[in-house]
Amino acid sequence: MKNIFRIKNIVIILISFFCFASCNGQDKFNPEYNVGTIPNISRFEKMTQNEIRIDKLMNKHHTERLQRMIDGTAFIKGVLEKDKRESIEYEKIKFQRYKDNRSRYYLDLFINDKKDDKHFEDIDTLTTECGCYLSGDTIKIQMGIWVFGGFTFSIDLTKNKFTSKYWEDTHKEPIYKTDLTDSSLVDNIFVENEEQLLILDKKPTFKIDENILGYLTFKTKNYYRTSEYQSGMAKDVYDGKSMDKLNMTGSLYFKCKVRQKTIGDK
Repeated sequence: MKNIFRIKNIVIILISFFCFASCNGQDKFNPEYNVGTIPNISRFEKMTQNEIRIDKLMNKHHTERLQRMIDGTAFIKGVLEKDKRESIEYEKIKFQRYKDNRSRYYLDLFINDKKDDKHFEDIDTLTTECGCYLSGDTIKIQMGIWVFGGFTFSIDLTKNKFTSKYWEDTHKEPIYKTDLTDSSLVDNIFVENEEQLLILDKKPTFKIDENILGYLTFKTKNYYRTSEYQSGMAKDVYDGKSMDKLNMTGSLYFKCKVRQKTIGDK
């Protein structure tokens, strides 16, 4: 009888162990978003002075641009009235107030498994625009910045599931490989996340004009950059034989108002 109880206990321990290992694996890469309380959301809801300034500037430029389109001074002679109306409508749909469509990042870059403390040291608050639009049954969320190079994060919401990706670009400066076996270097690279967890404050209705508020924690898969690369020191040709292993970890907050898809959306 004692042996039977001992065997049962061993079986229970083994089942618990495998369940624990399996659950931990799912927690690291969760394909389904959670709905609940977003941690420390108050620090994101309160805009920084830089974010307030960006919001005012973007709103001012939009108002001036739209006025020039309405009075006709933004168009060259000969543009059809139909094209003018479509351009005005596109401007109205595309523009979203920054204060309601923004993101904020807390990122760490690791190079060869060592944290690069200098990568973000000159940035006080890393904040960019965030936009989301409805494409069929999917809400596509995109955030980031690109000015002759940059980065973006993208999140696709479909029913109860989501996918997230990171994109980095050096604009005509080929320095990356997705895999060490790649034959050539490229100047931009899409990287999927090997760990991801998304929390939304409420379940999406997948309708135009709804507001999305979320928090993503992640770790990208490994990607590779030539060991010759030095920030601010461009070369005509880089060596693809010696490569550094990179990955990005961190978290980001985002909020956006779902708009309709336009001709400018991929």
